Amino acid sequence: MGQVVVTIAGRSFRLACEDGDEPRLAALAQTFDATVDELRGSFGEVGDTRLAVMAGLVMTDRLGEAQAQIERLSAQVAELQAKLAQVQSSNAGTDDQIRQRVDDLAARLEQITQVSQTN
Repeated sequence: MGQVVVTIAGRSFRLACEDGDEPRLAALAQTFDATVDELRGSFGEVGDTRLAVMAGLVMTDRLGEAQAQIERLSAQVAELQAKLAQVQSSNAGTDDQIRQRVDDLAARLEQITQVSQTN
C-alpha cells in the first residue's frame, strides 16, 4: 500500500493509497489546498474546519457543474449520432437509386448494341 504526504492549509497529512496512486492523490490535495487558500483570501481566517467545509462544498459544486456539462454534451453527442445515422441512411438510399439507374442504363446499352449488331 502506498503512502503520500500532502499539505493542506499549511498542515501536513500522511495518507494511504493504492500503489501507483500517489501522484494522483498529491495532485488532488494540491487542488483542494488551492481552493482552501482561495477561500482564505476571500474570507480571512475563519478556522480550519470551516475552511475545509467551505472548500469541500465549492469543489462539490464544481463537480456538479462538470457532471451537468457532461450530461449536456452527452445529449448533444447522441443527437449528432442520430443525425449522422439519418444522413447515412439517406445516402444509402441514394446509392441504391444510382446503382439501379446504372444497371438500367447498362441493360439499355446492351439492348441497343444487340439491335445494332443484328442490323
